[in-house]
Formats: sequence, C-alpha cells, structure tokens
Amino acid sequence: MYKELVLNNGLTLVYEKLPFVRSVSFGLWIGTGSRYETYEQNGISTLSNICCLKVQKQKRLRT
Repeated sequence: MYKELVLNNGLTLVYEKLPFVRSVSFGLWIGTGSRYETYEQNGISTLSNICCLKVQKQKRLRT
C-alpha cells in the first residue's frame, strides 16, 4: 500500500516501503506542460523534455 505525504512547500511525495527489497527507485512527475505556458514562456516544457531525454540517451550509450 502506498502513502502520500504533502510537504510544506507543496511538493507531494508518494512512496511505498517494501521490506524485502534492498534498493531505492523513484519517479518524477511534473504537473505542467505547454498548455499552461504563457506566450513569453512558450517552449520551456518542450526544451526541458528534450534535455531529460538527451540525458537518458547518453546514460544508455555509456552502459
């Protein structure tokens, strides 16, 4: 069963403790997107997505 914790700064953590596993895994979801961008911010979500995918691709190439 997972638990949800909302911190003072508004960040929401969702976690589950598995006593039989000796590792940690996490995911990051950002509640934003291009539909919420103003005209001046147009493209920031796309740029951040491209940067994240580029880092993932580089990590895969190293292994």
